[in-house]
Amino acid sequence: MGTWVKLLGYFTKRLTAIIFVIVVLIMATFIAYDCANIYVILEEGMALRADAVLSDAESTLLDKFFTQSFLNSDKLLNSGQYEDFDISSYDYKVKIKKVWAWPWRKNAEATIQEIVFDIYGKPKNAEQDEKREGEESPPPVFIPRWENGEKLVNLKKVNHRWIIDKVTIVRSLDEFD
Repeated sequence: MGTWVKLLGYFTKRLTAIIFVIVVLIMATFIAYDCANIYVILEEGMALRADAVLSDAESTLLDKFFTQSFLNSDKLLNSGQYEDFDISSYDYKVKIKKVWAWPWRKNAEATIQEIVFDIYGKPKNAEQDEKREGEESPPPVFIPRWENGEKLVNLKKVNHRWIIDKVTIVRSLDEFD
């Protein structure tokens, strides 16, 4: 009887260890899947947002990356601070510092650094001003700076997709850490 008990204990320990390893691997797979999805959403969604703000164009794709409540309340999207300019070019960079998502949760947080620099353009009424003859040249117009900085991004899982729900600036930056 002692041999059977030892044998049963041996197989139970081995089976428990194998099940534990399998569960850890499955959890790691789901976490990696969610973090990769969030990474893509942050990269593409924030770039699309910057393009929509700077080009003053209505983007129909924004609702695939952002919640409607965010789109309605976003200061940059709704302020129109770049609507008086024809932006010809800009450099956009985003660096994702930290992403974590538990597979069983519907919310996630990410820390990113977003920088938009070298914004070039001219006022929309610049052609009319150039056509006027005999007048003084208008004073130079400065394009507003982008709100560069480290940002905390809250994401929600809606219909098995991650979308950005809130972006909060944590601190201002001029270059990446």
